[in-house]
Amino acid sequence: MKIPRTYKMRRLFAAVQHHWPADAAVARFMKRKYGDMRDRNNFQGKAAEVYFNMAVRHAAFATRGEVTLKPIRRETDKGNYTFDPGPNGSVNVYDDLGGDVKEIDNLLLVDGCPVLCEVKMRGLGEGKLSTAFNKEKIKKQRSLFGDYFEQRVGYAVVVPKDLDLTVHKEVSREHTEVFHAQRRFRGAGGIVVPFKFEFEAYRERMTRLFEQTI
Repeated sequence: MKIPRTYKMRRLFAAVQHHWPADAAVARFMKRKYGDMRDRNNFQGKAAEVYFNMAVRHAAFATRGEVTLKPIRRETDKGNYTFDPGPNGSVNVYDDLGGDVKEIDNLLLVDGCPVLCEVKMRGLGEGKLSTAFNKEKIKKQRSLFGDYFEQRVGYAVVVPKDLDLTVHKEVSREHTEVFHAQRRFRGAGGIVVPFKFEFEAYRERMTRLFEQTI
């Protein structure tokens, strides 16, 4: 499953690290857009997507690269699927034959190449982070959008800052599963993007923000 990874993709996601939005900007957006959300876990996940979408937008402008935000701007049918753009750069894919709905957190075109971005603020326990690097899931998602764009598709996964393990040569036993999953993913051409915060720090921030918003 060789995934295209270009210099301009790497430069864009490196630039994201310098353009994370202020917490206050995300808080205002969440209160305005998702003030009625009552599930804390959904709120936490959605806020992470907002952080990334704001950061990648600013990074795209700052790098002056050939980056297209929201390349699918209206509901479009292709084969047996309907591609429906959502908020924050996301895209929902509906199977017209009745299959499961698939959601991509963010879709970009970088120098003409589509890149799927998944934001996974998960830890090592329940809903393990390693599932974000599932080979078959990634293959299916890339195949769907590959058919839509009629070309190969890049793939990036945003993970908690302390769980970007690709820079380590060895890790503790509890990190082994995620470590090997990330190495296989990077070896295939995928890009791992560290988030603004570490996992526990982010959860604490989102608990406070959630209580302020509801």
